[in-house]
Amino acid sequence: MEQEPAKLAFVTAAYGEDFFPFLLSHLFSMHAAHPHCKSLVLWQDMPEQSMKLLEAAFPSCMFIKTNESLGASSVERIALKLKAWYIGAEICADMKVCFADCDTLFVKSIEPFFNECFDFTITWKDQVWPINTGVFLGTGGSKLSHFMKEWLSRTCEILSDANRANKANFLSGAPDQHSLRELIGFVNYDGFFNRSILETSYVIRGVNYQYLNQFDCAPITEETYIIHYKTGWHPILFKHQGFTTGRPKEKCLQMYEYFIKVFQMARTHLMSKTGADIPNGFI
Repeated sequence: MEQEPAKLAFVTAAYGEDFFPFLLSHLFSMHAAHPHCKSLVLWQDMPEQSMKLLEAAFPSCMFIKTNESLGASSVERIALKLKAWYIGAEICADMKVCFADCDTLFVKSIEPFFNECFDFTITWKDQVWPINTGVFLGTGGSKLSHFMKEWLSRTCEILSDANRANKANFLSGAPDQHSLRELIGFVNYDGFFNRSILETSYVIRGVNYQYLNQFDCAPITEETYIIHYKTGWHPILFKHQGFTTGRPKEKCLQMYEYFIKVFQMARTHLMSKTGADIPNGFI
């Protein structure tokens, strides 16, 4: 019997070899939680041999090498992520899609979040910057591509003007987060709301970040589906720099140990599938 096509797809982007251990762990956790999903990785500036190992370890994943002009700063690379997500939306047009940064881990299946009707889902937090774009859900189709294209365009406009970019960082934490707020409104993002964007009507849902985009140092609970190990975590996990004032050991130890556990499981998976260990420098 012919296998039913996957109904859920995951899209991520990775730029630079420092992200290899995050991408390895991300893919392992994602496929462990969603065994029959489709996944797509757009990547650049990683060793070819490392990516061949990932292709062998995750044969159901599609890897696409891009050739973009990479900016010097992480802020400049935000537009590249959105461009990759837009390409992913086009490729996965007939599917439910989870767009996620490659430094996220899936604790369990997020399929329950697609049980309600919406066009896309954002994650919000009751903080100064109320939106974080590390995770974004869409229900596919031309409407999603239409929105992603406009979101990318507006983000590029902000990035092209240093004053606007600085203002966006101050008001929303990042240019893509600010452009998203410009599109959907500077409002309360909790729950469902409707917006007309470029004469197209959208049903938008806001989900508290603790479910789908937990980036604080917090206990892992039944409500935790995705953990986001944002930039501040990177030197703690792989640069051996230790915990910090912003991420103290007493609060962050459980999340730290969880990442290390998943990373080691992913490393074992890689070796079992390829006979090779991860590249030097990440052990």
